[in-house]
This record gives sequence, structure tokens and C-alpha cells, in this order.
Amino acid sequence: MKYSTGTFIAMTGIAFSLYSGGCAGPDMYFDTAPPPRWLHQDSCRLNRSTGLITAVGRTPVTQLVDEDLRLAKYDAVSKVAQMISSEVSSTTSVWQAEYSTGKKTQDRAILAKDIRIRSRIRVADVRVRRQYRDKRTKTAYVQVAVDARAWIRRIEHRLSGHIRTIAEQVKIARGFIQADRPLHAYAHLMIAARAGKGSASDLVVLNVLNRKNKTGQRLYTLEQKADSMIRKLKNKMTFSVMARATFPDAARLCAGRIRDFLRKKGFRVKRNGNIKVRALLSAKNQGTVRIATRIEHVFSAIAGINVKEPDGSTVGPLSFSAPDGRYSAKANRKNAAYKKAVFMGADLLQAGFRSRFRHAFFQADASDTWR
Repeated sequence: MKYSTGTFIAMTGIAFSLYSGGCAGPDMYFDTAPPPRWLHQDSCRLNRSTGLITAVGRTPVTQLVDEDLRLAKYDAVSKVAQMISSEVSSTTSVWQAEYSTGKKTQDRAILAKDIRIRSRIRVADVRVRRQYRDKRTKTAYVQVAVDARAWIRRIEHRLSGHIRTIAEQVKIARGFIQADRPLHAYAHLMIAARAGKGSASDLVVLNVLNRKNKTGQRLYTLEQKADSMIRKLKNKMTFSVMARATFPDAARLCAGRIRDFLRKKGFRVKRNGNIKVRALLSAKNQGTVRIATRIEHVFSAIAGINVKEPDGSTVGPLSFSAPDGRYSAKANRKNAAYKKAVFMGADLLQAGFRSRFRHAFFQADASDTWR
């Protein structure tokens, strides 16, 4: 078959177009407009008049447009956090210089711990202003804006909540101190002490974005007051720990471990301490059981611990008893089963006391009952 020159050229053009279309690369969704000027913003900027912090993030382009947007936005937000960190570093250096020259002021002590928590700064109120996919650099760009004023309002709201909690708990603690109930007072002061512990990064941001704001100073002053009350109260608290049991070794085990625990927590333990911790250990005969061809005696642990304040009132969160019949021991001799049950009760009491103590003073919040 013969083809004319025109037909051959036409067929060649069709083949070439099919080949080039079939081998075209994936659509990277590049923008067709010329690159905008904002791509060249190298650092974060805080516009005091608008209250906006702007930053540009970038990431290599892929076909996943949404993922590129997310990664570029993350890069931009990281730059905002870095800007805050840089401000903290320079501010802290200035303050350290003022300390060395004798210009020490109380409000400058607020940021003494800021360097340690700079990596935990959480940027809020972020929105994407612009985005651009550059064909020449194969890069996706995103410009974000952070509303600094809204961010400040959020922080002030959180810090004000901490301030209210601390003030309320300090007030309650004072009442318990006057009533000669130091453990109750200590519990409320510990709640106060923890209330502002998570606010370190908020204080950093607030002091960078609005150094004239006094909310951080108020929080710091209250925290110092609570810490001072805790130290004074702890110096006045002493524990007297005693246990009674049929087997003296079980009593010594229980009381000894409780005393060691209290000392490790920084409390003083004395024979005539003003806070009384009393443990009682015994066992109840639950009969016998047949196991295969042997008969075993069963005893359940009877164990209870009572903690009293100097005024004689019981400290409910630390006083408890083992549930009747729940913890039992078996042995082929009656006395051996009884002894195992008593020692089981000793373990239960000292472990239960440690657990309740940790929760009551180091984990409880304002919703827990310490009335």
C-alpha cells in the first residue's frame, strides 16, 4: 500500500501527539500567575497596628495538594513559635544582665524558667492567607497570619482561670489552718500549686506579645504565696505512724513502709507527731476448702487505716479498710493461713496508703472532696 506524502506527514503528527500525551508527567497544579512578592518573606513579622503575625512556610510540591498545604502551613507555624522563642532568649539575656547589675525586679523573675519550655509553645488563631505553587522552584508556599490579639485574649482567659483557682484554694487552706487541720490545708495548697504549672508557655507568649500585661504578674505573685504557705505548713506537720497486729513483724512491716514513704516525700515522722496514722491488722476465719485430696484453711484479711488531724477529725481521703472477705489466704495449717492473711493486710494497707496519698496531694484537683 502506498501513502502520499501528505498522508504520511499527517499520520506522523497524530502518532507524535499520542506519544507525547501518553508520556506527559503528572499534573502538579502549578499556579500560572507570576510569583507574588510575599514568597520572599524570610522571617516572621508582627504588625503592631493590625495585631497580625505573618510567616511563610514552604515544602517541595507533590501531587497531594492538601498534604503540601498542611506541611507548608506547619512550617510557617513553626517559624512563629521560633520567633517567640527568639524573643524569649533575647529578653532573658537582657534580664540576666539586669540581675547582674543589681536591677532585680520581681516581675522579671516570671521568665526564669522560660528557656526550658520554649519547645512547648502552642500557636493559636492561625489562618492561611495565601498559597502559591511555584513551577520554577517546584515548591509549595503558604502564608499564614496569626491574630496576636485573639491569641492574647485566649491566654488571658486561661490565666485568669488559674488565678481564680489559686486564690480560691489559698482562701480555703487558710480556713483549715485556723481550724488546726493541716492535711486539709496542704491538699488545697497543692491544688493551688498545680493550677498554674501548665501555664509556663502561655506566660512566655504573653510576655513577648504584650509585655505591659499584668495577668502574668498576678499569677506569679499568687503562685509564690501558695509556695510559701506550703513550705511553712510542711515544717509544722509531723506524722505519728503506728500499727497493731497479732504478728509484730506484720505491724513493723506496715508502719515502717509508711514512715519511709512519708520521709521520702519530705515529711517529718515523730513518735508524738500531731497527725496520727493508725493501722489495725487481723484476719477472719472463712472455714476450709477441699483442693484435690487435701483440706486447706482459709482466712480473709481484716485491715484498716485511720488518719486523724491534730483537731481529732478523720482524714477521709487517707482512711480506708480492706473490703470484707475480698482478700484471702490459704494454707494447710490454720495458723499459717491466719499469718498469711495478716501479712497480706499489711501489704494492702501500706500500698493503699501510698496510692491514696499520691492522689490526694499530687494529683487531685479542685473537684475532689477535701472538705
